[in-house]
Formats: sequence, C-alpha cells, structure tokens
Amino acid sequence: MAWCIISFFLNKGKRDWPTARVVRKIPLIAGYMRDLSFADSMAAASRMLRSNVPIGDTLRQSGEAASSPEVADYWDRCNEQLARGVGLGSALDQEPLNRSERLELATLSDLSQVATIMESIAELRSQAARTKHKIIVWMAFLFTGVYLMIGMGSAIYALTVMNMSMDSMMGGLMGEGG
Repeated sequence: MAWCIISFFLNKGKRDWPTARVVRKIPLIAGYMRDLSFADSMAAASRMLRSNVPIGDTLRQSGEAASSPEVADYWDRCNEQLARGVGLGSALDQEPLNRSERLELATLSDLSQVATIMESIAELRSQAARTKHKIIVWMAFLFTGVYLMIGMGSAIYALTVMNMSMDSMMGGLMGEGG
C-alpha cells in the first residue's frame, strides 16, 4: 500500500506507470476508473463540440485529457480513423464502448447530434462509475468487518488457550502444595 501511495505522488501527471497498471488489473477498480475517465472525456468533448471546436482538435484534446490509457487510446484511434476519411459515426464506433453506446454512435447523421450523444454517454458512464464506487465502498466495509472479526476471534482464541494453560499450571501448583 505504501508503494502505491509513493508511486502515485512520484508519477503524478504521467499517463501510465507500473503501479497504475497493477491497480487497473483489479476488475472492479479498472471498470470504475475506465467509466470515470470516459464520463469526463465525453463530457469535455461534448462541451468542445458545442463551442464549435473542430472535431479533430476535440478528439485529440479529449485523448490528452483522459486519465485512463485505455480511454486515451480510444480517442487516438478515433482521431486516426477520422484522419483516414472514415465517417464520424464509424470512427467513434470502437471498443471499449459497450454495445448500446456503439449503436447510438453508429446512427449519427450530422455533427450536431454528436454532442448530444456524447453527453448521453457521459451521463451513463457517470452513473456506472457511481454504482461501482458504492460497491467498492461497501466491499471495503465488508472486508474491514471480516478482518476485524478474524483479528478479534484469534485474540480471543489465544487468550482462551493461555487461560487454559494458566489454569493447568495453577492446578499443578495447588495440587503439589495441598
């Protein structure tokens, strides 16, 4: 745990580092971080599009702003596809978006719809992140309770064993003296 905390502060501002890769391998936390990064970057992209920022700049800046390398790679791939001449809906229709998000993006007909769809995806990902956050907190409480029960149970067991040995020792001393 200390290694994770120290590594976080030493590597702050970097896109990817070994400790982050280890943490992202934990299934629930990886999904939480990905959903949070998608929510933030999609909301930012939507705001940029509503402010008439060119789509190429929007995709590039969203990739730079993403906190998860997986999400940043998504934006980079979308920008590459768009630069190759692929349609916007097809360029945005990639993994790691889920099926419903991909279907929504595939139906794009004009640029004005992109911001609305990105806002919708951002809201859905934000809700998913909140749900996963609640699960993580409840699991932390549960594991803390289990850890405390094990600790208290082992302490009580050790005291019981010590008490039995003290009783037998005292019984031996009392039996010799009487």
